[in-house]
Amino acid sequence: MKKILFALAAGLLISAQEAKADTIVGIHAATYHFDREAGYKEFNPGVYIVTDSLTAGVYANSERKISVYAGYSFQHQGFGLTVGGVTGYTSGVLPMIVPSYKIPGTAIRISYLPQVPSVSQNTQAIHISFEF
Repeated sequence: MKKILFALAAGLLISAQEAKADTIVGIHAATYHFDREAGYKEFNPGVYIVTDSLTAGVYANSERKISVYAGYSFQHQGFGLTVGGVTGYTSGVLPMIVPSYKIPGTAIRISYLPQVPSVSQNTQAIHISFEF
């Protein structure tokens, strides 16, 4: 799995080098889960790219598996909303609706991960990524 993650990350980074100036390359870093008893993994390395509002990425998820996602990102003055689908969780392919905010003057983006309706545990979390 680590080899797959590395290959996908390398591919995303290589394709970002040839992309337009408004392309964003991001690095997934960590997640703080509100349910402290659930045992979720909170170091979630990965990479993503946003170009022409299309978003794709891969990361090591909180259930200790690899997730791949694709969607569309709406951005306005630091605020963002990404909608799409994500794989790699025990409940199958999930819809993804993630609001976020990029802190001005930094590379830091903070995202809110809402409750997954089909999961009984509290899945809400705050996620930190870095954008370049």
